[in-house]
Amino acid sequence: CQQYTPHIEVYSIDEAFLDFSHCQYKDMVALGHELRQVIGRGLGLPVSIGFGPTKALAKVANHYAKRDAGLKGVCDLTSTINWDPYLHSMPVGDVCYRLKRQI
Repeated sequence: CQQYTPHIEVYSIDEAFLDFSHCQYKDMVALGHELRQVIGRGLGLPVSIGFGPTKALAKVANHYAKRDAGLKGVCDLTSTINWDPYLHSMPVGDVCYRLKRQI
């Protein structure tokens, strides 16, 4: 993934955050599909991609990328103005398991 951005933060064994804020990608959904192919080929595993302006919203986007077949594994919330429809139907634990344990 470093060919796409040098800013990679491994979050867990199966999750990472990539910072594209300094990149000039115009079509994040197309980039997401390309990343899915590259990562899927390299690991031989299914991959879902969620883009968001914050890590929490990227996790929300990833939640929908996994569950909404119409999104084909990629969800981009970077330009979404109203996140309420996405957030209201999600349990807190689906966004951040660590936060759920503290509540």
